Amino acid sequence: DWSDPGDLMYGDATPIYILHPLLVKRIQRYNPEMKWVLLLRNPVERAYSHYAMERSRANETLPPSLAFVLESWRLRGHHSDFSAASPLRTHSYRLRGDYRRQLRELFSSFDPQQVLLLDSHELSVDPVRALARVSGFLQLREPMDATALRRMEGRQAALSTRPALQGLLSMMMRSEVADYNQLIRMVRASANTRAVCDWAIATGARGSVANG
Repeated sequence: DWSDPGDLMYGDATPIYILHPLLVKRIQRYNPEMKWVLLLRNPVERAYSHYAMERSRANETLPPSLAFVLESWRLRGHHSDFSAASPLRTHSYRLRGDYRRQLRELFSSFDPQQVLLLDSHELSVDPVRALARVSGFLQLREPMDATALRRMEGRQAALSTRPALQGLLSMMMRSEVADYNQLIRMVRASANTRAVCDWAIATGARGSVANG
């Protein structure tokens, strides 16, 4: 019986929480026992999907190639701007694909056992298995219902239909893609999160939110 509010588990889905170290630290102060479920997607595909979403919301007017090239310039001066209209929210297409840096910041505040890493591809092709992992991680008494899963993939235009843009973005994000490929191999091999933490810390970080 889940009618008792005391039995409810509350969650929030906001990708920007992991983007900035200040937000991670705020959450750590609010609840040091917080659990994190992170969905990992190819950074190039993620960047284009983000662009298409902002374009559909009328938050983006530039063509994609220009938006990606000018990203660092657009983010300059907004590294701690969390307002609704901040370009850190709307135009951080490539920045959000730097999983290595974000994981390093997250693991500096939270124990790796409080973090579950999921492969976006697994969620797409086998949602029952993926949600079973989430249910176990959250220690739910009943497994999550995969039929109620909100499927986001396919809503935006596929990047594969634009090979020139895909090539440009892949070149610009080659380091992020290399990190992602290594990371996703660890996730698919069922490596424990402690091993991922050691990898993220050992490899360091190329940049920060402040310098874009």
